[in-house]
Amino acid sequence: MAGSSLFPENILLVLGVMNSKPAAYLLKLINPTVNFQVGDLARLPIPATATRSLNILVSQSFHLAIISNVQNECTFKFIIPPGWDKERQNLAKARSQLTTLEAQLDDEVYQLYGIMYYDRIAIESELIGGVINNDDEEGTSDNNDNDIEVDESISVISPQELGIRYVSYAIGTALGRFQPGRIGALGSTIYCRSDFSIGSLPAPDQTEFDELVGSAEQYAYVDENGGRHVFSAQVERALQNLALPDGIAVLDDGHPRDLPTLVEKALILMLGEQATREVIREATGGDSSTSPGAGASASLSARLRRFLEKDFFTSWHFKWYRKRPVYWPIQSSKRSYGFVLFHEKITHDTFYAIQREPYLDTKRNAVALKMADVQAAFKSASGAASKKLERELDELRKLSDELAQFAKDLEAITLGGYEPEENWIDDGVILRMAPLWKVIPIWKSEPKKYWERLEAGEFDWSHIAMKYWPERVKEKCKTNKSYAIAHGHEEWFLEQYK
Repeated sequence: MAGSSLFPENILLVLGVMNSKPAAYLLKLINPTVNFQVGDLARLPIPATATRSLNILVSQSFHLAIISNVQNECTFKFIIPPGWDKERQNLAKARSQLTTLEAQLDDEVYQLYGIMYYDRIAIESELIGGVINNDDEEGTSDNNDNDIEVDESISVISPQELGIRYVSYAIGTALGRFQPGRIGALGSTIYCRSDFSIGSLPAPDQTEFDELVGSAEQYAYVDENGGRHVFSAQVERALQNLALPDGIAVLDDGHPRDLPTLVEKALILMLGEQATREVIREATGGDSSTSPGAGASASLSARLRRFLEKDFFTSWHFKWYRKRPVYWPIQSSKRSYGFVLFHEKITHDTFYAIQREPYLDTKRNAVALKMADVQAAFKSASGAASKKLERELDELRKLSDELAQFAKDLEAITLGGYEPEENWIDDGVILRMAPLWKVIPIWKSEPKKYWERLEAGEFDWSHIAMKYWPERVKEKCKTNKSYAIAHGHEEWFLEQYK
């Protein structure tokens, strides 16, 4: 055995060992606690040489793992969801191949360490019994910073989840998070060989690349750098033109920034009308009885709207992002009207803007005009027509009251000091959402909990705490050097020594 090094010459050997069950067991012996340290890794004995088969297995395993990454929007390497066309889907196949390769890799490493069959059984039994969930209670742990993050549910992805992944991709495109056709951007829809190289691990050769992502002929076009584009240049430009530069979409049928409408447009550009109907049908729960046609399309559009108003967030998005959502649903109390904001684009102007034209003010004026029209018609109506207009008028009054309260809630947020500054991004998603809990009716409990903890002084290191409770935070900085440094005022801490 050779001593471990942080900069080994044989990177494939080290990667193979580090990602094997024998190494996991040895690290438990070196450090039986939950968290490994750099020193523990340095103490891990590494075999002096590797077999050619181990090097091949490691290379193939990592390339397949990257396939999982580039088709998972929760990773930094995301390109696009798996192909909707069932004949082109290779995600489940890739995961199956990866599982097989990992088992073969374990076999190779056991042999390198000279571990016999019965010892291997004992090791694997102990590992199974010693699995520890290391997520912290807040879901904010940053311990897993590896470049490779394999989605363990890939092999059983359902048609519904695949549909939702496409709906989510369309949302991200509309809000300007994903940038189809832009090399190196998140959600680029371009497969490049360089995407499959990590550190010292080389990119796959042309044959391996074809096996991983399919031959070049399957793609719309290949650029001068060899990037394989899923969509034509025309479709890429059209998707880019859908993007809202300020990340503000509205849930309001007929509005030019209506999110469900933009999502449908994006899906049609990507997949065509027939596949878009299939995606929406699957994403919203499936319905084999809905046949193609104008009526069916209208029904599916309504289902998509209802889905985006609640279930997309509560059943999928919040879970995918571990209660730290990328898109924020800002809505009136009964969700009759609202917005979806891309959190990275929220500025000190955002919440002022959505209260004015062409958003909330315009909606309230439209409802007021509609009420006046219905009232005028009601005066001259009789019988069944009168009752119908009376019901309509009652619904409009309720909507008007709901919008009025929504306006008050948004105004209270802005007057209360919610003007995000650039450094607020350092506080994390949930703390930046906390002051908004009253206008997130589908998920108010989580941000409200953190708002109450902010009020109690638990997060006085944060910029948001400084914004809302400056005197209290300043007093804490006088006795807590870490807080003083976090707020850029170390002199407050030093005052006590003058």
